[in-house]
Amino acid sequence: MQEFLTSWMNLFRYTDSIVHNGLLTLFYGWSMFYFTRLFIDLGKDLKLKRVSLKRRIPQLISVFVINILLGSFLLALLQPSFFKKWQFNGWLFNDVMLGIIYGVILVTFIFMLHSLFKKNKAGVKKSIQIYTMVFIVEFLVATFVMTVFAGAFSRIVFEQDAQTIVTKNKAGNSISINKIRQRIPNGRSSSGISTSMTYFLITAVDLKTGETAWTKHSKWQEYLIGSTQDGLFTVDSKKERLYFIDEATGKIRLTEQEWLAEIPELKDNLSYQQTDYAIIDESSIYFYGLDGHYYKVDLKTKEVIKNSDYEKIVDQYNGFMKEHWNSLDTQKELAALEKLYPDFLDVEVEPSMNEQDMAFVVYKAKRHSKEKILAKVSLKKAQIFWRTVLDQDTDSEDPVMLFKENNAVYAVTGRKQYKIDEQNGQLLYLYDYQYNERQK
Repeated sequence: MQEFLTSWMNLFRYTDSIVHNGLLTLFYGWSMFYFTRLFIDLGKDLKLKRVSLKRRIPQLISVFVINILLGSFLLALLQPSFFKKWQFNGWLFNDVMLGIIYGVILVTFIFMLHSLFKKNKAGVKKSIQIYTMVFIVEFLVATFVMTVFAGAFSRIVFEQDAQTIVTKNKAGNSISINKIRQRIPNGRSSSGISTSMTYFLITAVDLKTGETAWTKHSKWQEYLIGSTQDGLFTVDSKKERLYFIDEATGKIRLTEQEWLAEIPELKDNLSYQQTDYAIIDESSIYFYGLDGHYYKVDLKTKEVIKNSDYEKIVDQYNGFMKEHWNSLDTQKELAALEKLYPDFLDVEVEPSMNEQDMAFVVYKAKRHSKEKILAKVSLKKAQIFWRTVLDQDTDSEDPVMLFKENNAVYAVTGRKQYKIDEQNGQLLYLYDYQYNERQK
């Protein structure tokens, strides 16, 4: 509710939007003129004793409330994000809800056309007036529904559900693939535990342009293991199946049955637990077989090699995925940074990105801050080369995911992916996973 009230009050503040500021000026001007005229009329009425003050005050209050509500609606209507709620964006709940709304509007329109053909001119005119009001009511109701379920009274949280996978599509362009979790709070259970509706979406983004390459509906039990020459190796633990996703389209490229036909030796020895697999390079898959032995599948030669030493690779890979932020290398980096930058709070660091003399770190300037800051800093002396503020969902405790590609640093905060120039810290673009589009 606090988020809703804050957003509502912000509607009546001037911003950098010319359209918003123009409408806000008209609203303030009209309100001053209208209420000045009302008070003048009130003075005349009281002087002539045509109406009592007790009767006029409720009228003034009702007019004031109506003006505020209409003004709020018009100001909200012209916000850049308003009509985005009317666009299909890949999220299942949003698209189903929009489909129902558009279906109701379409049925109403067809019914209106059908009824108009049966009426005379007088009846047509009256029917158009009625249906115009019906469409306005439908629009208002739909707007209210989408506003409520888009987080008007409680903030929708976007979280990264898996490690970012960076690979190339068939055209040779680098893409990032992220599985994002969307949580929509919907109240509390009888035991007082907060409940929510949860949806998952896999999104591939062209890192050069910031455009959406593809999206794919997902679920909690679908795990992205890594990129291979045959596609994105994926484990579905609920349906107990394996498959390779085409990194250019998001569609299944190779099913488990087709893969087993190519490598029959794997039959009846494949697990459906994501922690039993590791992908270090695109030509091999390491796995822990159902027979208790460790194997490597060479995807080029289709050879299956058994070796107990592969246990270290599988364990190390999954240990990195689970305990990356508590690893020894990370702790060493954090200890060095704490001495140089004692004012940095809740520091996060990605050791694999850092060079000998500098590091990329994420930190907070104040405790309980809603913002995190990405900075490029020196590891030799207390020197900050540049810093960029990152917005992050306040309810999310997940670390910011960092990776580098072609002289740019990318930061994924759950809802947003930032592309930042590695040398000067300039924001090159911002990708929004709520709407699955590049923002700027």
